[in-house]
Parts: sequence; structure tokens; C-alpha cells
Amino acid sequence: MTRVALQPSANALSQAHLAATVDRPVSIDTLRPLVGEADLAALRLAHPDGLVPVWGTRPGERRQMVSRWLRLAAGDVVVFAGSGRLSRTAVITHVFHSPEAAAHLWGHSPTANGDMQTWEYMFSMTTPIDIDIEYGVMNDAIGRAPGAQVREFTVLPEGESNALVALLESLEAAPHRINSPEEYSELVATPAFEQLEQEVVSLRRAEQGYLRKLLVPGPFGRCSLCRRTFSSEFLVAAHIKRRSQCSAEEKLDFTNIAMLNCRFGCDELFGRGFVGVGPDGAFHISTQLPGGPSSAYVDEYLRGATSEHWSKNPGSRRYYAHHLATDFRVSPGA
Repeated sequence: MTRVALQPSANALSQAHLAATVDRPVSIDTLRPLVGEADLAALRLAHPDGLVPVWGTRPGERRQMVSRWLRLAAGDVVVFAGSGRLSRTAVITHVFHSPEAAAHLWGHSPTANGDMQTWEYMFSMTTPIDIDIEYGVMNDAIGRAPGAQVREFTVLPEGESNALVALLESLEAAPHRINSPEEYSELVATPAFEQLEQEVVSLRRAEQGYLRKLLVPGPFGRCSLCRRTFSSEFLVAAHIKRRSQCSAEEKLDFTNIAMLNCRFGCDELFGRGFVGVGPDGAFHISTQLPGGPSSAYVDEYLRGATSEHWSKNPGSRRYYAHHLATDFRVSPGA
């Protein structure tokens, strides 16, 4: 069976942890001296790019969290929650215990009775996807009381886990197609994009589908970064400037806001800020880029090159500049 862990994440500390080790995954090089060899091997196998989104829970004052954490395994699902809604979800890739890694990543924090604890009961995960599901919708689907909240780390029992997984799958699978610029403009302008309701997930998938169709009209397309040609199924229509940071006008600028990224490296590298495009169109490579396969990939396809997409699309340059200013990883103190 697939278990589902509910993780509250609305307070400032949780948001800081999400930004530090989930939105910006941890390099395996960082974890190497802090976890056992077996755990390191499992993390390498699950994350061949060397970048690992990680999370953890503290033991709890009565160690009540430990027994919950022990129920988790690779393949289970974590759902982050807060402020009355479920906000993102991912698949757990490995479960491991490391006080040393937790202390290094997050430090220690006092419990209500003053005990200093760290988030040592850890797990890694796939890159989370955004969801928008109100607690009421979840509670109705899994058979909980209408007003039930998510107040602490919880692993749902089998029946509730199965019901929530089914809900997530049904939302992701909902079909919604766009076939014209007019339909696209109407879609991204609708309040449904900003409202927290079930339809949002399928609407966003539709937006991605339209952008990809616009950028890849045939069976093949060219990555905007590495310039290699791929079958369309291996290309992603990526927002150059994060969609969440775009104004309403920018969201409608579909001919300039998006570019094609290949799934074989460029989409992850640009999205995570390891690669940017400078004011002259040249690629900037972050000094925080992990060594190994990621560095070798950049050396082969990107380092010392310029962006053809930047050169041919002047309307996109302000979005590249925004990405470089806000998302590109700059070394501390630089």
C-alpha cells in the first residue's frame, strides 16, 4: 500500500526549511559525510543528478513522531499543508535517520517544554508539484470530520491514504485542452487560477500543454538552452520568469514568457538556478553547481556558450534578466 504523510508547513520555520532544502535541493556532496554508506547509495540511486530535496521531523516531546516516521518507506507520498489547504505533494524516495545531517541543514529548536531537538527523522523526495486542495475537500474525500485540521506530522491509515491518493490522481488526470490564443488568454485571466479549488490543477496543466504546443508545433523541437533536438515528449514549456512572480500582463505574454527546456538536464538546471542567462546572452554558471554528472553536463553543452533563444527573442530578455536577479544561485558573500 501507499501511505500518505501530512506535513504542516505554514509557519515561518517550516517555510524556511522548504526554501532551504526542498525548493533548493541539497547536494549529495553535502550529505556524504553526514549519512551512512547505505543511505548514501540509496540517495545516489534515487537522485542521479546529485540533488536531493529533503525533509525531516523532530522526535516530539513524547517521541510520538518516531513511530509515525517508521511507517514510511520509499514510494509513499508526502503532502504539505497549511492555512486550510494542501499546497504541494511529492513521492518519498528514501527514508533515513541522521541527527548530524539534520543539525547541519536546519540546526536545533526548542520544543514546548524546552527540549532542544533537530529534525533528524528524515526522508528525501521527488521534486514537489503544486496543488490547491482545501481541507474540506480532503476531509470529505477521506472520511474525516468537515472541520478537521492538519496540526502536526501525521501518517494516514490505509483507507485514508488510498482515498487521498485517489483524489490527487483524479485532479492530475482531469482533461482540459486549449486550442487557440484566445482560449489561452481567457484561461490565464480567469480567477480560477488564483482561487484555491480543485480545477486549478487541470487548468495549469492545460496552460503548460498550450505553451508546449505553441513552441513545438511538430513532433520534434529544439531545447532553448543546449540547442539539441528532441522528440516533443522530452521537452518542457518552461516559464523563464516564475509564473507565481508574473503580473497578469506577463502571464498573457505567451510568445515571450516561455521557452523550451529538455528534460535531460536543462529544465532542472535553469529551474533550480544553477544556470542563468546574462545581459549579453551568455550563460552564467553558478559556483554552487554540484560536481560530477551535473558539472560534466554543463561543461559539455552550456559553459562558454550563448543563448540562441535570448538572441532571437528580444521580448524575452527582461524575463531572463529577472531570473538572473532572483533565482540564479550566487555564492554566499558574493
